[in-house]
Amino acid sequence: MEGKIREKILTLLDQHRIMTVATLRPDGWPQATTVGYVNEGLTLYFLCGLGSQKAKNLAIDNRISLTIDHDTAHPVAITGLSMAARASGGRSCGSREGPAHAPAEVPRRASFADEDAEPG
Repeated sequence: MEGKIREKILTLLDQHRIMTVATLRPDGWPQATTVGYVNEGLTLYFLCGLGSQKAKNLAIDNRISLTIDHDTAHPVAITGLSMAARASGGRSCGSREGPAHAPAEVPRRASFADEDAEPG
């Protein structure tokens, strides 16, 4: 990942604490959930309740898609991050050990919407 893009992603991650995580339900339908997160560099952590549908989904398939963005008065001025990753580590969201974190690392290929980019 280029240094300039990496720095923009890190800046965006540090400016926000809310993201949308999409998982796959057992019936194959996607489920998007808004969660809070913290990051350590390019690794993101979010809490996952044991009884939640999200935990059940991740216990079956740990692939996620996520977005981090913010409201803006001008739709063409969106700055955000969209990526696919695998939730992993620590205690699995599907474990019985209590609320857990699910880290996801920003992959080498992440989509970054930049206000300096050309529209379209």
